[in-house]
Amino acid sequence: MRCTMNRLLKKLPRQAFYVNIYGYLLVAIVLIVAALILLSIDSLAVLDAILFLGVVAVLIGAWRYFRPRLPRPPTPSADLLIAEIQMSGRYALLSLESTYCPLCMMTGQRTDQLRQVDNLTVYRLNVHTEPGRTLYLRLNGRVTPTYYLISPDGEVLDEWPFVLPVETLRNQFTQGGATT
Repeated sequence: MRCTMNRLLKKLPRQAFYVNIYGYLLVAIVLIVAALILLSIDSLAVLDAILFLGVVAVLIGAWRYFRPRLPRPPTPSADLLIAEIQMSGRYALLSLESTYCPLCMMTGQRTDQLRQVDNLTVYRLNVHTEPGRTLYLRLNGRVTPTYYLISPDGEVLDEWPFVLPVETLRNQFTQGGATT
């Protein structure tokens, strides 16, 4: 039954998925309103309150069971990323950044300028998620941001902590020869 319900929910418009985000808030508001109504009744029996709480518990359970779930994209692995670099036949610039690093935020635009350079693919990876975490540990990263130039063979050619020589790299790749 759950599979057919999920198939039906996938056919709903995108707005239906907001129930997944705001559902707990909606349930909390309904519970507060119901509690205010129950408190206003003078002749409330204990059995009535228990019955009401049971119905609310069943409704919350049903909502949690049947709510639409957004599919999560698969997390790429570091090995798949290295294999992608090797299959592309291009040089790669790995920018290992942190979410909380002000320098990473400031230099991100400079790093993105290198996306326009031929024969160079730029990957900006967060060290708090995969595959950035695995690559950061595998390459013995010490600080963020750290930049690695990877050859088409998958070997690390150069490493720059903190500062990326954008102009030097652009000149090397636009003149037709990459660093070796």
